[in-house]
Amino acid sequence: MKALLRYFAALVGVVALTAAVAMPFLDGPDRTALAGAAMLSVSLQVVLFEALRRARQEDRGFLLWWGGGMLGRMALVALVGIGVRVLGAPAAETLVLSTAGFLFVFLLLEAAFLARDRGDPEYAR
Repeated sequence: MKALLRYFAALVGVVALTAAVAMPFLDGPDRTALAGAAMLSVSLQVVLFEALRRARQEDRGFLLWWGGGMLGRMALVALVGIGVRVLGAPAAETLVLSTAGFLFVFLLLEAAFLARDRGDPEYAR
């Protein structure tokens, strides 16, 4: 559970840093889109991280879970893109690009946290 909480804290830190840097340059609908993308991305990523972490601990189906997580991320970006196209959201580009960007950064963090969780001395430092 500690690994999940640390990972969640890192995700929230990335979102906070992104918001601090980007918010002065965004208008109202774009700010809302950035916040929505952050909520969607963090929610999905926490679930995927925990599933992958458990699969790795049990040494069962790690690649299957990893591939499923990648498909889940792609599906979220596709669904957000289709959804904003159908609904005609005012800040559609910001929502889609922010979702994809957050998921990419979160995926990079995931590898480091999985290695640390496994006790790999190369990444534990």
